[in-house]
Amino acid sequence: MAGETEIISNGSKWYGQNPDTIKKLIEVLAGHKLEEDCFSKTYYEHHDAWLIRCPISKENSAYVFRGNFEDLSHVFYIVTTDKATISKLRKAITANEGWSEYIPRLKNKIVIKEPCRYLYK
Repeated sequence: MAGETEIISNGSKWYGQNPDTIKKLIEVLAGHKLEEDCFSKTYYEHHDAWLIRCPISKENSAYVFRGNFEDLSHVFYIVTTDKATISKLRKAITANEGWSEYIPRLKNKIVIKEPCRYLYK
């Protein structure tokens, strides 16, 4: 049985327009670099904790894919439990030039915990 996919945002759209497809996002990921802000860390002193932003995360039983691009406004925010969609998006995001440039910076500076931990197995 296939899981569910919710496309909250995908592409620069006016209010009321339908978001782009997963296929379109994969095309954009192949040709445009994810922006550095997708890979960030913020320290919250009052919680004594780091918030790690990553374009791929897992929240409860769903995977969350979110981000934007350095040279193109194409915001995406997709929540899915569908295994085929998860596989396609993980492959496209981890093949992106931004991933290979920015993920090592996070990994080398602090200990990565969820949401990104499972990506380093």
